[in-house]
Amino acid sequence: MKEQLSWSIDRHSDPVLYREIALKEDTKQLFLQVQYPKEFEYGSFLVIFDSNGQMRLQKLLGYGEQKIGIGTSPQNTTVGGVPGILPKGIYRIALGIFTEYLERCEGTLPVTVQITIDTDSIDPSLTQSIGASCWIDDLTDGKMVFNRYDRKKIYNEQTRWYKGDFHTHTRLSDGKQTVEDAMKLAKEMQMDFYVPTEHNLVHTGWIDTPVMPVPGVEITTGLGHCNLFGITQYPGYITAIMEHMNQPDLEDYLLMQIQEAKEKGWLVSINHPFLHIWKWKCKKIALEDISCMEIVNDPTYQYAKEANDETIDFLDLLHKDGYRITGVGGSDAHNLPDEYYPGAKEHSVAGDPATFVYAEGLSPEKLLSNVKKGHVCVTRHCNISFQAKGKWKEYLPGDHIEEATITIRIQVTDAKTPAELYAVSYRDGVLGEQIQKIKVPGGKKQGDTYSWECYYSVMGSGWQWLRFEVRDSDGNFMAYTNPLYYGTKEHRFIQLGDALEEMD
Repeated sequence: MKEQLSWSIDRHSDPVLYREIALKEDTKQLFLQVQYPKEFEYGSFLVIFDSNGQMRLQKLLGYGEQKIGIGTSPQNTTVGGVPGILPKGIYRIALGIFTEYLERCEGTLPVTVQITIDTDSIDPSLTQSIGASCWIDDLTDGKMVFNRYDRKKIYNEQTRWYKGDFHTHTRLSDGKQTVEDAMKLAKEMQMDFYVPTEHNLVHTGWIDTPVMPVPGVEITTGLGHCNLFGITQYPGYITAIMEHMNQPDLEDYLLMQIQEAKEKGWLVSINHPFLHIWKWKCKKIALEDISCMEIVNDPTYQYAKEANDETIDFLDLLHKDGYRITGVGGSDAHNLPDEYYPGAKEHSVAGDPATFVYAEGLSPEKLLSNVKKGHVCVTRHCNISFQAKGKWKEYLPGDHIEEATITIRIQVTDAKTPAELYAVSYRDGVLGEQIQKIKVPGGKKQGDTYSWECYYSVMGSGWQWLRFEVRDSDGNFMAYTNPLYYGTKEHRFIQLGDALEEMD
C-alpha cells in the first residue's frame, strides 16, 4: 500500500485535523515521509491510532528530516511509537497544530503538510528509533501504559545527592538533540538522572544508558505549561487539551488532567510561571495539587532572570501561607550545545540549572519520593552541600525541625564567581509577619570553595521556615535550598489565583 495525505492549514483550521486510511492486511512495518515548509517547522504534530483504537505513534514534526516508521521492535520504530504488528483495518491519522507557529507563516498561508504512507518499499533509515527497549508491551487496553518501565530499578546504591534535570526536550518534540546526543551530554554534565518532558508527547522507551530516565511530559497549553513527573501511562486528557486549545473550556480539561495526575501519584510542577508569553494563567488550580514549582528555568534566555527571581519570591509567598511546595530547576534546553539564544552570553544546555536530590540510593521511585519531601537543591555553575544538625538528629531541606536549635553548614564548591550566602526566613507573628532576607556573614573562602556556619532557633510554636540562596556579587543566582519547616498553618490561599492576586 502507498497513499498520500495532504492538509491545507490556515488560521481557521481546527486544532486537530483527522484523516483515515485502510490497511487491507496485517503488516509489520508502516513508513511515513513527511514534508512541510521550513517556516512551519515545529508547527504541527502527528498522532496515529490503529484499527483497535490503540495510539501507535505521537511525534512533533520539528527539527531535521521527518522519516517516521512503526515496526515490530524498538529498533525499527520511531521515538514516540509503540512497536508491534499493525493489524488490518481503519487507521486514524491526526495532525495537530500549534497555532502560535502560524504567525511565522504570515503571507504564505495556507500551509500544506503532506505525508506519504508506505507499507511496501520500506526505507530503514528512520530519523530516530526508540532505542534499546520499549516501556510498553501491552496493546490491548488502548491506554499506552508503561508496564515495562521499572520504577524500583536501582541505578546506584549510595546515599548521597544526585544531579539531574527536570525539564528537557529532544527531537520527539521541539528539541534539536536526539536522545543519543542528549545522553552523551548528560554524562558530560555528570547527571545521574534525566526527565524528558516533551510538549504534550511522551517517550515510549529509551536507549541503553547509565543515566536514569524518568518518564515525564510537559502539558503545553495557552493557559501555561506544567510538567508531570513519574507518569505511568499516556496522560488521559492530552488529546482533549489539544482539541480544545484556545477554546473557553480548555481550562476544564487542563484541571481534569492535573486531577488525574494527583490520583495516579504523579508529581505536578508549574513551569516558568512568570516568563514572558508563557506565563501561568490557569488561576483555578488548587495549590494542594501542586507538588513542585520551577524556580529557575533556562537562565540563558533573555527574559529569564527577572522571571526566575519573581518565581522564587512567589514560592516564598506560598511557603509563608503554609504550603510545602518543592522548588526545582529546569534547563528547558531546546538548542544544540553550541547554540545561543538571541542576546545570550552562554549556551543553553541540559543540566543548567542542575537540580540535586538527596536519596538513599537512586531509583525512579526513591528520586520522586524525595522530591516530594523537598530534599532538593538547585544550582548554577557550582555544587552545594547542606548539613543541618540538632542535638538528636540531622535534617535535609524540606524536613520538619523537631528541636529548638540546629547548626547549619553550607559549602559551595567549584564556584566560577565569588559567592554570597543569604538566609531567607519567615515566622508567624514576628516582625510584622514579613519574609526576611539577610546576608550571612563570616564565610570562608579557599580557592573556588566557600563555606558558612550559622545557627537557627525555633521561636514560639507558630509556623516558620528557613531557606538559603547563594548569589554572586552582582546578584545573579547560584544556588537555592528548599526550606526547613516548623509548625503548621491554616491556609489563606486555596487556588493559585488567590496567591497571584496578592503577588500583584
